Amino acid sequence: MEREIVINRKKIRAKSGTVEIIIPFEIKLEIESIPESADIYINSEKKSFVTPIIMSLEAKMYNIKLAKEGFEPIECSMDLFYEKNNIDVNYWKLETKGQGEKKSYKLMGILEKEVSIETNPTGAKLFIAETGQFIGNTPLNIKLKAGEYRFNITKEGYKSVERKIEIKSKDDKKFVINLRKLGVKLEINSNPDGAAITINGEKINQKTPAVLDLETKVYTIRLLKDNFSSIRCNLDFSEGKHNFDKSYWNFEVIKQDEEKSYKLFGTLEKEINLNTNPSSAKVYFADSDEYIGTTPVKVKLKTGTHRIRISKTKYETLNTNIEINNKTENSILLNLKLTSSKPIVVKNKVEIDSKPKGAIIYINGKNSGLITPTSILLEQKQYAIKLSKENFMDIGSNKVDDTSVDKGRCNIDLSESKHNLDRNLWSMEVSDSGKEKNYKLLGILEKEISIETKPSDAKIYFADNDQYVGNSPVKIKLKAGTYRLQIIKAKYKPILTNINTEGVNSNFVFELKSF
Repeated sequence: MEREIVINRKKIRAKSGTVEIIIPFEIKLEIESIPESADIYINSEKKSFVTPIIMSLEAKMYNIKLAKEGFEPIECSMDLFYEKNNIDVNYWKLETKGQGEKKSYKLMGILEKEVSIETNPTGAKLFIAETGQFIGNTPLNIKLKAGEYRFNITKEGYKSVERKIEIKSKDDKKFVINLRKLGVKLEINSNPDGAAITINGEKINQKTPAVLDLETKVYTIRLLKDNFSSIRCNLDFSEGKHNFDKSYWNFEVIKQDEEKSYKLFGTLEKEINLNTNPSSAKVYFADSDEYIGTTPVKVKLKTGTHRIRISKTKYETLNTNIEINNKTENSILLNLKLTSSKPIVVKNKVEIDSKPKGAIIYINGKNSGLITPTSILLEQKQYAIKLSKENFMDIGSNKVDDTSVDKGRCNIDLSESKHNLDRNLWSMEVSDSGKEKNYKLLGILEKEISIETKPSDAKIYFADNDQYVGNSPVKIKLKAGTYRLQIIKAKYKPILTNINTEGVNSNFVFELKSF
């Protein structure tokens, strides 16, 4: 029997006894895209709105396309009634909420485009930073979905770089990455500063202090300054074999990884005509008792402070400092005084040294004008000794206190040889010839350093005893010296390295390399 049924004003004929009646209903659909503002086509019809948009659609089959200038269009099919969807999960993400007529969908489309990645120079290797996956050699064209990417770019002889590339508009289609040739960064300083620099015989247009970018090869470096003697050294950055006089040069490695960095410090000297009134006095370096000569005498002195002792029969012994700098005259005249009858005062020779050297010496809270290492004659009584050096923490005492338990204390008693020292930072040696006692006092300064890694959160140990220091970045107080560190982080190659805390550097940075 044939029956006629009317649904939504449309006649449906059915011959069977059972008729399936589908009552249409609407479902909420939210469409988004990366990047935003993509044109929306539904069943090939371009809509007047762009992403993101929320709409209500009748529960049936739809073909949805997203298009945006500069990107390739993407399409998918959705059956909002039977939930039979044809979606490429590489480009689309679909979220479903609720059931039946209360069901709603959120559709996210990720567009892609072809981009060009170039390097200057070409022929660099391109890797995905997160996974290490090799992409290809530059220049290359690749298809990338909209979003943010991080690439590692390497080329032999050039500094490796990590570069972020963001795909979000039609203009993001060509990326050019400039590579920097690997070399050596050399910081040159001198005392006094303002010295002219020649490299391999050619004078450059910089004076000390200067920072130079050099190739990894051999260099002869000379410093010159008016009224001072020139000094020269040879540096071989290709094999790490350097030749320099350590009494004039200090050479320090700042960073020893893919790109090396060094500090070079030269101390200039000048010739001084030293005379006394009256002449024919004997001249010594007071700290070492080295004999210089009899006045008038010519002597070459490096920039800095020199302790000189001058003696002559019937005249008082003169201990004085000679400061060598830009303003020091080439001739120095010192006046001697006739001796007068004075009571004999017994004095002991005390040699004071520090690690590192060059610390200012304070005696009983007053600046003595001396720096370590030095030798001084002191009366047989009690003294408070303190050492101070830039970039390091002071050690010692400002006033005599033989009961003090303060960290770093230094109280010496030359009358009874009862000394109150912090043995962790000070050591004392006494030599007794029977007629007199001589003392050697050594103070070890300490400083706070910071150890950082890239990336951070690496475990740091003292390699010699496996003592755990902390996770980077970490700050720690260390005495002046050399320490062997082991640096460990999961998925990165471990580092075994030395750090030296005697220099001016207080911040040590290490770059970790992934496996």
